[in-house]
Amino acid sequence: MKYLTLFLSFSILLSSCSAQLGNILSDLGSATELSNAEVASGLKEALSIGTAKGSEALNKRDAFYMSAYKILLPDDAKKVADKLRIIPGFDKLEENMVKKINHAAEDAAIKAKPIFLNAIKQLTFADVEYFNRSR
Repeated sequence: MKYLTLFLSFSILLSSCSAQLGNILSDLGSATELSNAEVASGLKEALSIGTAKGSEALNKRDAFYMSAYKILLPDDAKKVADKLRIIPGFDKLEENMVKKINHAAEDAAIKAKPIFLNAIKQLTFADVEYFNRSR
């Protein structure tokens, strides 16, 4: 579950910096004679800024739970929760689990920030070229 939360957080963080990344990459097409180091540096800066902003935005209460990023229960868990609903005291089990999962993701978002920033710092020019070709 921890890795799923980190993966989802990373996906959301990357999507939060996609506009900035798109601007930088489109500027690269019109720029003249940029070195590989300048291209890599620009991409790393865009990713770092987007990651920092996304992490901070997702670290707020209900940033996942009350948004399009809301994490729902898997179908198998939902089936179990539906069956348990008939037992007194379990009528809000599914909603309570969804809240806890989403609040855990909010807590994880800020903890994931230094991990992603470190990974961004270690990007090579080959990685940058791969991102540029795959977009």
